[in-house]
Amino acid sequence: MKRRALVSGLLVLIGCGGGEGPPVSVREVAVSAASTTVLVGASTQLTARVTGVDGQVVHGAQVTWSSVTPSVIGVSVTGLATGLAAGQGKVRASYGGRAGDVEITVANPPVASVTFDKDSTVLLLPSGSATLAPIAKDASGRVIPNPTFFFASDAPKVATVSPIGVVTAVAAGTAIVSASTEGLTATMRVRVTANVTPSSPRITSVTPLVAGGSAVVSGENFASSVGGNAVLVEGVAATVTAASTTQLTVTLPATGWACDVVRPVALQVNANNQTGIATASLRTAAQRTLAVGQSLVLSTAADARCNELSVSGGAYLVTAYNTARTISGNEASFALRGAAVAAAQSVALTARAPRAVSPAGTPPSLTSYPRIGSPQFARWQDDARRRHADGTHADILQRSLDFARRQGAPSAAARRLRSLTDEGVTMVRARANQIATVGAVTQLKIPNLDASSFCSQFLSIGARTAWVGKHAVIVEDTVSVINGVPTLRGQMDSLYAQIGQEFDDVDWPILTQYFGNPSVFDASLSPAYAGIVVMVFSPRINTMAGGTLSGFVASCDFYPASQAPSSNNGKFFYAVMPTSLAAGVGAGSRGSWLREIRGTIIHEVKHITSFAWRLSQNTAFEELWLEEGTARHAEEQLARSLEGTTWKGNADYRSSLYCEIRPEDATCGGRPILMLRHFDNLYQYLQAPDIYTMFGRTGIADATFYGTSWSIVRWMIDHYATSESSFLLPLVQSTKSGVANLEARVSGHVWEEMYGEWALALYADDYPGVTFANGRLKFPSWNTRDVFAGLCADLGPCTNPASTRNLYPVAYPFTPRRVPFGAFSTTVSALAAGSFSSWLISGSQAAPQLLDLRGAAGGDPPGQVRLAIVRIQ
Repeated sequence: MKRRALVSGLLVLIGCGGGEGPPVSVREVAVSAASTTVLVGASTQLTARVTGVDGQVVHGAQVTWSSVTPSVIGVSVTGLATGLAAGQGKVRASYGGRAGDVEITVANPPVASVTFDKDSTVLLLPSGSATLAPIAKDASGRVIPNPTFFFASDAPKVATVSPIGVVTAVAAGTAIVSASTEGLTATMRVRVTANVTPSSPRITSVTPLVAGGSAVVSGENFASSVGGNAVLVEGVAATVTAASTTQLTVTLPATGWACDVVRPVALQVNANNQTGIATASLRTAAQRTLAVGQSLVLSTAADARCNELSVSGGAYLVTAYNTARTISGNEASFALRGAAVAAAQSVALTARAPRAVSPAGTPPSLTSYPRIGSPQFARWQDDARRRHADGTHADILQRSLDFARRQGAPSAAARRLRSLTDEGVTMVRARANQIATVGAVTQLKIPNLDASSFCSQFLSIGARTAWVGKHAVIVEDTVSVINGVPTLRGQMDSLYAQIGQEFDDVDWPILTQYFGNPSVFDASLSPAYAGIVVMVFSPRINTMAGGTLSGFVASCDFYPASQAPSSNNGKFFYAVMPTSLAAGVGAGSRGSWLREIRGTIIHEVKHITSFAWRLSQNTAFEELWLEEGTARHAEEQLARSLEGTTWKGNADYRSSLYCEIRPEDATCGGRPILMLRHFDNLYQYLQAPDIYTMFGRTGIADATFYGTSWSIVRWMIDHYATSESSFLLPLVQSTKSGVANLEARVSGHVWEEMYGEWALALYADDYPGVTFANGRLKFPSWNTRDVFAGLCADLGPCTNPASTRNLYPVAYPFTPRRVPFGAFSTTVSALAAGSFSSWLISGSQAAPQLLDLRGAAGGDPPGQVRLAIVRIQ
């Protein structure tokens, strides 16, 4: 009995392992980890799961643990894995002839500090080198093994550094070498010099070095020939123009060094296979001295890069502008840096503030009108709606331009006329007689703006002729009810007669004088509409495009129906109708309609004129921004005829916009809305010129480009044209487009120059107390400061600080960044073409002010960025 018990005990010990091999066959050993990523010095617990051939888990199996990568990770007999060095580690569990692995990533702990083992090092020419030893530590001060560093040299022409940290001497001078990891950087100063022997070139004196200038180097042991000497300034080669054994004359390149204040640099002379080194002073910035009222437009990339304002104090407006000529792909990222100057401080400007009222006296406040948002206020001033309408209008015009560009020239007139049978000629004459007969109804089409292609999809209407003039026929949709609401058909004839007569007597002469004959393409259109513009008024248009438009034209009408099914094959203008017979000005009233439609007509027929001229020449269409800007000029000419203002007359608020916002003032004679749109767009642009562009929309509701494109054309006409028509006519009838078209109108001046002057003029125009030496820093036709101040007085807080009307919250919207003389840095991440950024630099000036234009990440700035500067105090 005792022997049997002993045998049984031995069998139990063997079955449990007892440190010996397993009693069963093993199919798999699977290993898992509490975490598959650990930091150096940290641990994670591993677990092994043994499965027998019968698919059952072998409980109590004691596996053997080992590290496959012992330099990266270690493991204890209990399966506790500890990170030893950064890398990919592998741990193995073995049992019964089977093994399983688990991979564990070992990472360094976050870097808390980075230093070099020394602050500086000296290298000798030629090609001396050293291996840098940056040290990274974690938060506990423990050195992190094998971190990944990224090395860089700020002066690679002096010393280069390899990806593994080997720094090599290139030329005499000083370089700052950096090592970066995880967003932290350490720097080391590297000085490159050379061993000097009695026969080495010896430099005894150097005249001041100026980038782009000449200098004289005196000494001994130079080569007697020009070609026998090489002169380098901080590694940048100068050109030797004259040589003797005791004197060298050199010319420095204009660029190659970082923009900085005057500083000591290493001058190196290589001659007779030896090197001589001395210290000289280098000026990299162009010195600029401006009196109050003087300005500079640095219109080349080289001139704009590095400049220095002399010690004068006061205040300077500095504008950086993107001269690229199209938006797409031309954003510029850059920084403007001012050098640090000891004891510099910001002080308030002492120049007088801009006038808050018109020189003709303070305009009466509109205190009798309710606050913004009330129905009464909205009936005469709804800026947000107009801005949205401008954006919608731009979209429609762009779609028209895109259609015409895809189609090319329409069918030739001769081809169309040859296809007409005698019966066709009779039908054309009948339609011409019909549409010219008051009361006759003609079947016409309205392009459906809500369709995907309004040149293909349309609404058919019966159009009653309501008025016939010399240059226009006005027709009205005969529909009697829209959306269950009766229309005003048959009740508008007196107003149609008013706008039709104004078109014949005022608009048509303006159009033909300044833009060209709208009928120039009539030979290729239906003879039924020859010589006339057909104006179609329909309540159906009120509901199109979100109900935001007053009127529109479409390029489709210049094409036969075979190319554009929506075409009426003539010069057509489509517009909304009022919806209320209520007297005065209010939502949908005839008075509000009349105020809007008069400017809309001349604006849209100007587009017709542009289409006609470009098609008649079979040339490319104008770019959208300039097409809209010049259409605003048509509105401006109509405003002149109604207001009595003149070209270069410096029109103020009282003589122009004052009456546009007073629709019920009897003394204003019911002026239409004309110039308010121009200055509203320009006001919005000047509040943030960095984010808007004259070349188009930056957002769906952005209409600022209408005002800016009008403004720059106005500025160019005022300064370069002998007459307004001599500028505008060839601009519209040109075969060029966009900036190239504008440049072609002005001989001897380029966009890079004109854009800079225009940007300065936006601030300098009628600036109080300063006479500007450059006469182009103004808008002779408009006193822009007075116009904006008047808007702020009437529709903002300038007259009454407690006013709830804040459409125009300040007297002048152009507010550049204010920075002190001395140290400052501003990074502009994405400046679009046709945009600018500005700074007002002021305060106490203890030393010359450096203006360093550079790339956003350092180095040279984008090639399309320029600077314009004017001293205003």
